[in-house]
Amino acid sequence: MQNARGKSVVAPYSVRPRAGATVSAPVEWSEIEDKKIKIEDFTIKSIPKRVAEIGDIFKSVLRKKQKLDGAIGEVKKLIDDK
Repeated sequence: MQNARGKSVVAPYSVRPRAGATVSAPVEWSEIEDKKIKIEDFTIKSIPKRVAEIGDIFKSVLRKKQKLDGAIGEVKKLIDDK
């Protein structure tokens, strides 16, 4: 998530409206740590091959349900304290 004015958050595999049609692609931590990737590596042309080769690495995020009860409780405490 980006937390700055003027920044937006997009869904995985969204095409950016810019030259080269780069795509918002999920990546593995190892890819970041290796520092061998760049935004131009993920385009509307390259993403289908990537997903075919390594699978949809975002898929597990959709399967693991999150519970927000604890977070909602903490927010309520903050609101009630004011």
